[in-house]
Amino acid sequence: GVPYFRMAPNAEFRLRYADHVYRHFFNGGALSTNQMIPRFIELANIVEPAIMAESARWGNGHTLAQWQAQRDSFINQIKTRSDQVLQQCKNHGMYPEIDPPVFSQRGGIITNGFVLSMTSGEEVYYTLNNSDPREFGSGNPLGSLYSAAFPLTYSVIVKSRARTTNGVWSALNEALFVVTPAAALR
Repeated sequence: GVPYFRMAPNAEFRLRYADHVYRHFFNGGALSTNQMIPRFIELANIVEPAIMAESARWGNGHTLAQWQAQRDSFINQIKTRSDQVLQQCKNHGMYPEIDPPVFSQRGGIITNGFVLSMTSGEEVYYTLNNSDPREFGSGNPLGSLYSAAFPLTYSVIVKSRARTTNGVWSALNEALFVVTPAAALR
């Protein structure tokens, strides 16, 4: 707790924190709903036989139906909790109000020459060299200003941030694009 409270006033720490929130809460990240629910169900399925055995052994009034109702209630809480936590981060200044740019495809396998576009209501800066498009410390743009869709001709990590006219940066959006190798000649 203490290191967090000492670092939270630092703007660089807050933006780095937002980067991690975005990475894990969106696009299939570890804390996104579509990742958390299957993990929880997998663990619940491991525990359920023990719940049945303990209920039968001790006769403590807890039934399998009660366990299943609690499990289902928790799954429903997972569905809304991410939005609540994200709003709490925004309320505490740990996540900017500006959304990161959206890629036309979320990384993955592409063909040589795939045309990548990015959308945002703000200016977008991006890099193709695995560096942050925003300079640490100064907050100055380091990447290229996005103006139009562009082709990807090699495997690359694209990193992008949106930026308001008054210099507020979004969390970092990054994705790996892998160009499929050309078919072998015979």
